[in-house]
Amino acid sequence: MVWFEESFWASSEKVMSGEWRDAAVTRGVWGMAAGMRVATVYGWRPVEAVAVGDMVLTFDHGMQRVTDVTRQVMWSGAMGNPADWPLLVPEGVLGNRKQMTILPGQAVIIESDVAEKMFGEPFVTIPAAALAGFRGIQRHLAARHIDVVILSFAREQVIFANFGALFLCPERQNLLNPSLPSGAYEPVSIDVARIMLEGMQG
Repeated sequence: MVWFEESFWASSEKVMSGEWRDAAVTRGVWGMAAGMRVATVYGWRPVEAVAVGDMVLTFDHGMQRVTDVTRQVMWSGAMGNPADWPLLVPEGVLGNRKQMTILPGQAVIIESDVAEKMFGEPFVTIPAAALAGFRGIQRHLAARHIDVVILSFAREQVIFANFGALFLCPERQNLLNPSLPSGAYEPVSIDVARIMLEGMQG
């Protein structure tokens, strides 16, 4: 999972310990924007309401316990580079029932016949930045900051977001060093992802 290129700093709260620490909020920032709903043992909950110890439904392994929750603040209004801007996803494009905001570095799992032809597997992991321009997905410079939540598990997991979208969440040990080797869902490059998405446009 290679997502990070340092661009600016913000405060980051590690919920598990309650400590505040400085963290680089980076170009290609990843995680889920506050308001995103995830499937939990209690039903669909806003990601910002999920706490360490909560059980979240995963794509491969059923209910899994959240081992770490990290909060970051993304000051999108101060970001001059459009490549850093969040993406606005229209309803239904990624299986989401409502319009949603995703961050450019978040790894998203896409299912398609094109992916199966290209990779021999219908599911492929792509960086969200590659989705700009796909089926109405557009970059969006929010005027206010965006609260970002990162959920982590004992092992890498794919979780359900906004009812049908699939997002990759890291192992706890990879949380602060996303350059570490990934698991089965290592994202393809942006260029490869765009070739696949172009094939899906037809």
